[in-house]
Amino acid sequence: MKFTDKTIKKVQTNEYDINVVEEILKKIIKRDFNHKSKIKYKLNKNYTTQPDYKETSPNNSIAYAEPKTENITMIVADIPTFMSVFGTGQENINNITFPRLSLRYNYSANNYFKIFHLLFHELEHANQFAKFYQWAVPISKYNDEAKKYGNKRLKQLIEISINIISYYFIGNVDDDLYLMQHELVSDEHQAETEGVYKTIKLFERHFPNQLESVDTVSLLLNTLLNEYEINDNKLISPYDKLLETLKPFTNAEIIKYQKFIKKNLAILDNYTLLSYGMPIDKDLFLEVQNSNINAFNSVTELKKYIKRL
Repeated sequence: MKFTDKTIKKVQTNEYDINVVEEILKKIIKRDFNHKSKIKYKLNKNYTTQPDYKETSPNNSIAYAEPKTENITMIVADIPTFMSVFGTGQENINNITFPRLSLRYNYSANNYFKIFHLLFHELEHANQFAKFYQWAVPISKYNDEAKKYGNKRLKQLIEISINIISYYFIGNVDDDLYLMQHELVSDEHQAETEGVYKTIKLFERHFPNQLESVDTVSLLLNTLLNEYEINDNKLISPYDKLLETLKPFTNAEIIKYQKFIKKNLAILDNYTLLSYGMPIDKDLFLEVQNSNINAFNSVTELKKYIKRL
């Protein structure tokens, strides 16, 4: 991707400009979605006019992605408000919980890094929607599909099953519960991981000097391991917590997807499992958690290392 001199200068001087955000976003969409779903976007829709906003709620979203058709995804964000809160570190009086104020990098990070962390998260949801429409079949056909097309297809069906459980959770709980447990939802955990990874890659390639205040390897590692915990010597994953919350809403169809995931989950590589917040072996978790971050020169090296474990 090539950017105008104006855009490069604005990013390098950390001078916020919504037009610069749009220029970079357009190029990312052209690069990443050329053969996928079409992306439409609004970058300045005030969060108070977005769906599900509640003045009295302790949880309010500032961005979302929504499939409009099988081939079109709409991404909506309130970048001006995002900048006023997450760009300056002022008090969050608006109850904005996504992204949360407990950002994993400090306020000295480049503001465009923060913005594209947010936007790449939403673009990853567009990727998830595209995969769903491309790969999904009724679960009654899963075994035949896997037998016919092998492990590659099996991996797709596992990811689609994870997506379906995420969508079911989002569609059946109230908005406050969803936003409170946002980072337990497998699709959200994965979107957050990819949002961090792709933002780092964008800056590594085009604006490397602006990464000085971000410990990129630690940021990716902490994002991958977010919401995992060890309790009574047992590793509890975000997915485990999600299923516990989902129990009162679960039906027979969702249980089929859960069983399929449990039976076949091991076919996914370790990095993919962690990106979705799925169950993994406790010893593997501890090995990843205790990784010597100084041994990795980039997030790509960390990703490859985790895949090989």
